[in-house]
Amino acid sequence: MAAYFDFTENKEKELENSCKVRVYARTAVNSCVITGMVICALRSKERKDVVFAKETVLELLEITPEGALVSIFEQPVFGTIKDIKVLHSRFPQSMIYDPIDDCVQLKNEDYFDNQNVKRVIPGQDVLVCLSDSGMLSFLAYTEYYNDIDNSGGENVRRNKGKGKVIPEIIGSNVESSRKSGRFQVIKEIVLSMPGLDYQKSRSKLCIDPTGRLIAVAAWQNTFQLFSVYRGAKLTFDPINTKEYQQDGVIWHMTFLYPMDDMRILLAMIIYNEKEKQPMIVIYQFWAADSPERDVINYYSLQLDKDSSLPLHIIPLPNYPESLLYVTETEMCFIQTQNVIAGHNEFYKVPLPVKGKALMTSYAYPMDASILKRSSLIESHPKQYVYAGIEDGTLYRIEIIDEKNIIFSLIQKENGLNCIGECMSVLCVEEESGEEFIIVGGDMSDGAVVKVSQMKEAEITSVIPNWAPILDFQMLDFHQERHDVIFACSGRGKYGSIRELRRAIGVNVMTRTDAEFGGVTSLWGLKYSSEDLIDSFLALSFANSTRLMFIRGGELDDISENSGFDLEVCSLCISNICDTTGVKGVLTQVHRNAVIVSEPRIDKISLLEEGVFKTIRWIPPENSIIEVASAYENIIVISLLNINGSIITVLRVDIDYEKKQIEIIKIAESLLDSQPCFIKCISPSSLVPIPMCMIGTFKPCIKFISLNMNNLLQTLHEEVLVDYSITKVNIPESACIIGNNEKAYFLAGLREGTIVYFQWSWSSDDKPMLSRPIVRRIGTFPVKFITPQPYSNIESNITVVLALSDRPWQIEHNQHTGLNFACVAFEHYEHVQEAAVFNYDETIKQSYMFISKNCLNFVQLNNFIKNNIKTIDVYDTPRRLYYDGHNKLFIVACTSSQLPFPTSILKLIDPSSGEIKHEYNLSVHNEFSDNREAVYSITGWKYSTIRQEFRFICIGTGIHCPPDNDINQGRFMIFNIKKSNHEYGIAYELNKIKEKSLNGIVHAICPLIDKYILVGEGRTLNVLKFNLEENKLTKMISRELRWPILSINSSGNKICVGTQKGLSFFEFEVEKERINFLKMEKHARLIGDSIMLNENLVIGADKCGNVFGLLYDKEDQTIVPCLRPLFSFYEGEIVSKLRIGNLGYRTENSNNNNNCDDDDTSASSITVESNLNKENREHREENNDNNANNEKELGWDINKDLKNSAAVIVGCSLLGSVFLFMRIELKAFRLLSVLQNVLEKWPTTKPCLGNDNTKFRLSNHVAFNSSSNSLYRPTNLIIDGEMVSQFLRLTKFEQLKIVESNFEIMKIGKEYLLGEDIDEGKFLDDSIEILEDDDVIMIHHHDDEDYEMSIEDDDVHSVKRESFGDSDVKGKIAGKGGKQVSPKEIVDVLNFILSELNMQVS
Repeated sequence: MAAYFDFTENKEKELENSCKVRVYARTAVNSCVITGMVICALRSKERKDVVFAKETVLELLEITPEGALVSIFEQPVFGTIKDIKVLHSRFPQSMIYDPIDDCVQLKNEDYFDNQNVKRVIPGQDVLVCLSDSGMLSFLAYTEYYNDIDNSGGENVRRNKGKGKVIPEIIGSNVESSRKSGRFQVIKEIVLSMPGLDYQKSRSKLCIDPTGRLIAVAAWQNTFQLFSVYRGAKLTFDPINTKEYQQDGVIWHMTFLYPMDDMRILLAMIIYNEKEKQPMIVIYQFWAADSPERDVINYYSLQLDKDSSLPLHIIPLPNYPESLLYVTETEMCFIQTQNVIAGHNEFYKVPLPVKGKALMTSYAYPMDASILKRSSLIESHPKQYVYAGIEDGTLYRIEIIDEKNIIFSLIQKENGLNCIGECMSVLCVEEESGEEFIIVGGDMSDGAVVKVSQMKEAEITSVIPNWAPILDFQMLDFHQERHDVIFACSGRGKYGSIRELRRAIGVNVMTRTDAEFGGVTSLWGLKYSSEDLIDSFLALSFANSTRLMFIRGGELDDISENSGFDLEVCSLCISNICDTTGVKGVLTQVHRNAVIVSEPRIDKISLLEEGVFKTIRWIPPENSIIEVASAYENIIVISLLNINGSIITVLRVDIDYEKKQIEIIKIAESLLDSQPCFIKCISPSSLVPIPMCMIGTFKPCIKFISLNMNNLLQTLHEEVLVDYSITKVNIPESACIIGNNEKAYFLAGLREGTIVYFQWSWSSDDKPMLSRPIVRRIGTFPVKFITPQPYSNIESNITVVLALSDRPWQIEHNQHTGLNFACVAFEHYEHVQEAAVFNYDETIKQSYMFISKNCLNFVQLNNFIKNNIKTIDVYDTPRRLYYDGHNKLFIVACTSSQLPFPTSILKLIDPSSGEIKHEYNLSVHNEFSDNREAVYSITGWKYSTIRQEFRFICIGTGIHCPPDNDINQGRFMIFNIKKSNHEYGIAYELNKIKEKSLNGIVHAICPLIDKYILVGEGRTLNVLKFNLEENKLTKMISRELRWPILSINSSGNKICVGTQKGLSFFEFEVEKERINFLKMEKHARLIGDSIMLNENLVIGADKCGNVFGLLYDKEDQTIVPCLRPLFSFYEGEIVSKLRIGNLGYRTENSNNNNNCDDDDTSASSITVESNLNKENREHREENNDNNANNEKELGWDINKDLKNSAAVIVGCSLLGSVFLFMRIELKAFRLLSVLQNVLEKWPTTKPCLGNDNTKFRLSNHVAFNSSSNSLYRPTNLIIDGEMVSQFLRLTKFEQLKIVESNFEIMKIGKEYLLGEDIDEGKFLDDSIEILEDDDVIMIHHHDDEDYEMSIEDDDVHSVKRESFGDSDVKGKIAGKGGKQVSPKEIVDVLNFILSELNMQVS
């Protein structure tokens, strides 16, 4: 592999110039497998922070007093974490990290960072990590100095009571952490060369409880000790470093709790390879300030050869110099004096485990007294340890004394899943005595368990774990015009299909019982228009109305005293307010009346005589009210009578002194079509006059003035024609979102589509709509949830909630337009109704949700998180296929049935999770112990003259007993039979044809016409199926040197992946033969591959690399080798690759938009292109890795990227999701230079010490034989994780990076001006680089000729947005020449990265 890029520099330059494909790699979802877990004090002096180590990522979390685990942020470390521990540093005062000077210094009392570039270390602990970099890394949590609280994060209060915790935690400390928090390396110590050598690299780490010694061990034979300063630390330079030899495999290692200040004990479990038996080893060291500091004592004790496998050694804080020795079957209490004396008779107690279950993890609480221990404890307090068993059992182990250990089973209602290796204990509120046990799951979900003093357990939070992913599919199952991931997840009874996506997090603050069935509408209302919080909650049911009042944090039903009609369905309930300052007056509108009333909210108001009397307005005879809306004291209704629909405006006059209310009709107008909704808009900067929007069945939306000077005048009418896919363009709701610089009008249609327009207001007081764009969010009608209109409150909305099949958050973004994000409410439960409800001024984005007939008070987080919907399979899913015709999953599972595992095919409905049918794969001899597993599954669309058929092809492997090394396989063809049943439609898998083969079938791939490729061991077969004769014929068999692991085809080109790499073949249809073309020059173990066209293949090997190879048919070299395009090391094994679109797919067609403005009367609506339709249909019908429509995928190596290109999606065994996107050449050049800088910049460089270029190449460094010098090979890929860090830097730091680098300035100027600049010309005096004070800012979308295409999937064509060539050149020319400022380059970098990363979220 070392010579993989084995080309001359000229050859690589030729490749770079000839191939126009450039790639951007980004992680969409980080791993969910927790390999390390620590509790520490990173953001304050209290040990309340939780850190998860996830292979290549660190995640910071926090637990609320209720037990909800809140994710704060995840940070890639650009390396593989081997071990992680906490060093209690106890800084004497707050520390400041300066990224410019790359140094740590003490914070002065009068210190202030006016540039907001320095970072403060607010906590007391430091993370110590081992990794594949060969470094011992010390990581501190840092924040920008001006972002942190004045008290350094210590003022995070956790008040008791419902609704009090969430705003305190989410709104203060967590927000600043999400904004600028980062793990920053403050010290690195070189241990060994990078890599995973079992003798040289270090794999185990432990720290002395008093923080004086750090021990680092290899897998065997050696370990090192680092002596650090005792007490509060200002530096982490080791005082003393020494390496020790310890023959044998080092299984476990830990420091014991000390008995005095001077002595330090290190315990190890060693497997002696010569004696073939384990032993306990104790090293005794002395503190650095001890007189005996140079004396080292060594003690060992041989254990029984026949003893069980040692699993853990547990140091006991309350029993100094003692430990628990845990094996597969028993637990022993061992004291150091026993080892020194050579006594191997210990107190032993058997583990209360069932069957072969193992104790996988342990944890015990840590408190301040343990850390302060410095003398012998006269009487040992009771010590307890929590133990997790892999079958999900949780025990509390109480050590009463040296010869009395008690196991107590912690009772739980539903039990836990399989418990993994990581567990921690955290006490949030010490006075309550309740503890939270954080349990990591093993191939299943983990949990947070609250344990009380009564030993009762309650699961308060679930930690999702969707690993391992053995297979996945990309589907737009919910018809949202973007794909989501359906992945095989879990093992055994925890097996499931997981729907993975990124979504807005939801905090459910309180939830009622299921007492709210049939709710049709919700309204949050204020007592006074001047209030900032809501006091009333109104609910309309199918045939009743209820009014609630908030009193003492509880909902009080005051319906009987509301003055409303209660046995009717309400159309509108709103506040009535005017200039008189009246309070507490509400209006109710239903089919037969308009009611204005002052509800009696307490006993005093019930007795008062001076309250307003309820007033009722009745519509004329033979008329009913269809729809209604209200604003201040104006009520707008639509009356339906025999003549049609009449818009009627009512005014509510209130005499505050006489306590009288009068309802007066002031205007009416006949509509030309029946209305669907009415929505009143209060005046704002976007809408200067009061206005109402009326949606009709025409279909259209009318904008009607409510200004008294031109009451009911039609300002504008927007006709909705052919916007929706189903041609049902009936509007259901509308809203306006944005600010003075950019705003949008949104119309929600009945069939789940949102149409939005650019919104502006003309000088003649009329709205102008232009450039409509379609976005589909579901199939149910779209309803926008917006606040009630109040004239005294600025009503410009920047975030709106949209309800359809599921809730969505639509956020206005100045640079990228509108950002759509699904709301992750209880695994995407359908939200029946919702209303904005401001319960507390500190709680932002709070709503009332009705879901599953329960009322939920929730807060939407302003961060994106992973959300998972689970479809239980109850067996281990291995392969997954989606049949788009029947809308069913075919899941190939391995069942752990006795006497041996068997394979089962299951038909599953993704919408309900119901298993429709099961098909057992029976081997040739049912009574043999052959194990058959499914290795490949794909769809095959087979066409005849009369009909088209859809088949499902299965490839298996039959593993024979150990005494028979001959493995076999089967190739089977199925279809799905559908029949009517008394309970609905029944589905059944029907086997059409089967063929036994002499090897495992790892890969199947449809070819052309009636041919299909089947890998049989190391034989490549071309089979031909004759449906009429039901005959499957083997046409061609070609023996390869190595077993076949993957097969792809594109046209008549075939790509075969084996245990030694990828090879290209060509199939001649006329001659029915296969010709070899080219292969990889160097060997690699292939995991999966996907052909994007006849010349380009993307592959993944089983070492963690994703790579691209080119087949150049014009290459006339003697050696027939494929040319490498890129190689990218992910650090995790990518199990499968698929083509998908995580970003929104748009459409293109033309439509007339009847705007009054001539310039905008004709606009183009963005609709789905034929490219995306064909791609989606192809994936649903033949859901494999074939690129039959490769010309449309956008990966042609000879063409520039003009439109969008398909995204390559890869999933790893550890649950990560990786994206590989094609980007423009210009963007690639600019990002490539930025990447080189950020790899060395202090706050963005890899925090574990790796050289990122070598890490991503996985040591694929080639030697140039002609010059015999080491050079960096061409690698046409951008590390998105590295360059995306640029977005989290402050403006000052961004400018500093750009200003200090000549290459960024040069390439940035080329990008903005659209021309190549040589160095001499670039340095010419006539070319001016503007300083910050002279910056010419490029404003977004200011040109009238600018064609808006925010939702165009061409996310990489950046110049179409803010930085188009004509736009930039015109603005710069106005200043008299070629002038580029660093600020402009910063802006364009921010924009490029924001656009690219939109695909991720």
